[in-house]
Amino acid sequence: MTAGVHFAGEFLDVYPYMSWIFLLNQEGDLLYCRTDELIGDNQAAHDALFRQARTESVPRVERDYGLIELPTKSFRRLARLADKSKFCDLRFFYSNIFCGSEDGLQFLSFDASSEQVVEERKLTDAPIASLAAKFMTVFAASLEQRVTTLFDVSSGGYSRIALTGSTATRVGISDTTVNYYFGSKELSLSGYSRSRVEQSAESTAESDLEKIDAINESLDYDGNVDDVDFIFNSNRGIFLVKGERLEYRMNNGNVHTFDLGFNGKLIRAHSFAGLRCYEFLEGLYVTEGRGVRRLLEGECISSRGYANSVNYRNSVSAVNDSGAYIFRLD
Repeated sequence: MTAGVHFAGEFLDVYPYMSWIFLLNQEGDLLYCRTDELIGDNQAAHDALFRQARTESVPRVERDYGLIELPTKSFRRLARLADKSKFCDLRFFYSNIFCGSEDGLQFLSFDASSEQVVEERKLTDAPIASLAAKFMTVFAASLEQRVTTLFDVSSGGYSRIALTGSTATRVGISDTTVNYYFGSKELSLSGYSRSRVEQSAESTAESDLEKIDAINESLDYDGNVDDVDFIFNSNRGIFLVKGERLEYRMNNGNVHTFDLGFNGKLIRAHSFAGLRCYEFLEGLYVTEGRGVRRLLEGECISSRGYANSVNYRNSVSAVNDSGAYIFRLD
């Protein structure tokens, strides 16, 4: 089953967040529009795509709206970020916007009631390769310094900033370690401690009921990766891609092996409950039965999964030469 939306145009990224869809165009303009302005009176389709927690009990066949083409005329400019020559990654987290680029890490505080950026500042000049966020913590990976890490992130700020782990091209967070990846399979790991936080409207929106308190020094992964093509992590361990075979090494010591169903150059992988989505150089694919199904053909400019989101927990977004897409996968 495929349900999704498509915005035609030349974009660098698309980001669904709370009640809005954000588009970053190639000039670096961050555009936004409320979801209830996009699909007219079709409330069922709106909720299936943009309020997924409301429709979990709705039969899958009643949520299959196909791919809906949406205009961008209602989008308005919110802020100026990096353009196509420097942009690397984008995260929305606790009503804050984090933009990583070759010029560093940009922080913007977004006021949801006024739909305005109320504060903006630069957090580091180190070029940022990618961003990750979980447990009230934001990680900004760089090839020139250790990972810029923001602790106790909340609406409008954070409590402290530190450098953790090692230089990295991407970061993943499992239930026991922070994983720092360099390239496709070089991996170091840091143990960390976390604690419960009191649930609020803010934490409900992000699905974070815990926060990271401290991160240990990183250690090189001690597993054999000689025949591994790509490594990515899940909440309970790491996945190792070996040709068309996928090996899942869980943190509890269990190992499971699956058929990947496709042999291509893997760029990114997005894990969800019960399924995975893969960005290969050849296109965007999702697991289906014992194989994979293609969502988009050809190279993507960006892709992202939203497993920790409330409204978009089963969604993956992607941008290619034909525009921006948001798919609901279940």
